[in-house]
Amino acid sequence: MTTERDHEARFFADPGEWPNWPVLPVKRWLNHDLECAFLTESNPSEPITLYIGTIFEVREAIMDVARRRFYPTFDDLYDDGWRVD
Repeated sequence: MTTERDHEARFFADPGEWPNWPVLPVKRWLNHDLECAFLTESNPSEPITLYIGTIFEVREAIMDVARRRFYPTFDDLYDDGWRVD
């Protein structure tokens, strides 16, 4: 049986499945507020970079260092509350 965690981790890791490739919109609820972000395809040997913002703000979010979050693994991303949007 596949868990939600397994499904999300596989989806995070497989850009070929992303409907909005080259970005994957993600979201999380933080203190009753919805936070939006996105992933981009990355090198598997590097930390995962999450950009705070929507897919309509890709250029701005990628250029703004303050809007980046780094995760060592997709499990860490999941544990921090991020889910595929």
